[in-house]
Amino acid sequence: MKLLTLLGTTSYQETTYVWNGREYRTDLFPEALVTWLSPEETLIFLTNEAKQHKNWANLKTKVEQRTQLTPIDIPSGKNEDELWKIFDTLTGCLAPSDEVMFDVSHAFRSLPILALLAAAYLRTVHTSNLSRIVYGAFEAKDASNRSPVFDLTPFIVLLDWATATDHFLKTGDATGLAARGESGSAG
Repeated sequence: MKLLTLLGTTSYQETTYVWNGREYRTDLFPEALVTWLSPEETLIFLTNEAKQHKNWANLKTKVEQRTQLTPIDIPSGKNEDELWKIFDTLTGCLAPSDEVMFDVSHAFRSLPILALLAAAYLRTVHTSNLSRIVYGAFEAKDASNRSPVFDLTPFIVLLDWATATDHFLKTGDATGLAARGESGSAG
C-alpha cells in the first residue's frame, strides 16, 4: 500500500489520534498512519516552504525506518495553473495497480479538495485501488486531547453514485447504478 499525505508549515500540536480502536499520540498524523498501517511507501507532498520546515525533518526522523519516504515537490497553489500542477502531481505518481490511502489531515487551503478530486479521478480513470481517504481531526479533539480520525471514503463513493445516476438519467443505461448496488457501496 502507498500512503499519500501532505505536510505544511503549521505548528502542529500533540494529540492522541483515535481510529478503529487504535490510538497513537503524536503531533504529526502521518506518523500514526505509518505506525498503524505499515505502508510500503509514503509519498509526502511538500511545497518548497514545507520542505524547509522542521515538520518535514521531524516526520523523516520519526518514520524513515518504517516506510520508504518519497518527498514530492508541489507548488504553493497560489493560482489556477499551480492548482492544476498539484492535481497532475497527485494523480501522476501512481500506477494502476497501486493500493492507495490518502491522508488530508495536514493539507493547506484547497489541497484537501484537490486530494478528494484526485482520489475520485484515480478511481474512475486510472483504476487505482483507493482503500481510504482519511482526516485526523485535531480540531475535533475532546477534553482529554483525543482526536478522532474521520474516514472520508464514503464521500468518494457518493461521487460514484452521482456519476452513475447522471449517466442513467442521460442515457437510460443503468449499468453503473447496478454495479453500485451489487457492490453494496452506498457509503
